[in-house]
Amino acid sequence: MRHLGITIALAAVVSITSMSAQDWPAPDPVLLERAKALLEEAPLIDGHNDIPTILFEVFDGDLSRGDIGVVQPRLPADIPRLREGRVGGQFWEALVPSSARQTAGALTEVRAQIDMIHRLTHRYPELELALTAADIERVHREGKIASLIGVEGGHSIESSLAALRMLHRLGARYMTLTHFGTTDWADAATDFPRHGGLTEFGEDVVREMNRLGMFVDLSHVSPETMKDALRVSRAPVIFSHSGAQAVSSHVRNVPDDVLADGDRADKLLQVQDRPGREDFFEFRFLLPRRGGEDLLLLLPRWVVDPDIEHEAVELGLWQRVGSF
Repeated sequence: MRHLGITIALAAVVSITSMSAQDWPAPDPVLLERAKALLEEAPLIDGHNDIPTILFEVFDGDLSRGDIGVVQPRLPADIPRLREGRVGGQFWEALVPSSARQTAGALTEVRAQIDMIHRLTHRYPELELALTAADIERVHREGKIASLIGVEGGHSIESSLAALRMLHRLGARYMTLTHFGTTDWADAATDFPRHGGLTEFGEDVVREMNRLGMFVDLSHVSPETMKDALRVSRAPVIFSHSGAQAVSSHVRNVPDDVLADGDRADKLLQVQDRPGREDFFEFRFLLPRRGGEDLLLLLPRWVVDPDIEHEAVELGLWQRVGSF
């Protein structure tokens, strides 16, 4: 695999216009111009954007109502804000909820999501489908946004390598091995482990993705699945939207022993940028039970009312034991 001069960006693009001016210090004008010049040379690539799914949820898939050609405050991004952020390449997500595996409808749903991505690239001249690294570089030179397809959740292939190959032919260039739920062949970070990482079939999935030329995405998976995939894969892997667990102790983030794996240096971690949620587990409390036992609560900072927190601590209902 040849190495290209491609700049990889945050996993979620945030336009300055989407936040109040007081949230951002004024940029150094010299550095800003330097950054703009660099982004003219190398495409800034956002590794994860859920707009296709949100277009179904908010606008019933009607692109005349969910027109991303104009600023859409209800959406996480749109073409004007992608342009403002100098995004040169965008991975659009074909996301199917983990619950779909219970109805055997995941493969049908993921094809609808991929169809939505194709509809977007056909509708907007600013977007062009990219299937190779050469496509990304060419589309960027032409002043357009290279549009790539990522499949979020290995349950979408319904335990079929033939389905995986079909999704690749439809344009998918990475697949996240799990979403929130453990699959029949891979453990997720946010579900009960069943396999201790990857099963034999899960290892076959990784090998087939290597053969096809699809990135193995390890966001959402358990640490054991990460380690198994790193052991099996013969191509670079990615974490399309994760963080470092030592910095933010969220179960979905990547442990240091995975990041520091000296035998496998070919890993790319694309960090998340979600205003107001960057410290997801900010407070830790002990809530006394009547039986004398304590229950450890991990509470997101953004759902804790400061007045309620103060009163609960004063009354002895909560005891703050740390924050991270």
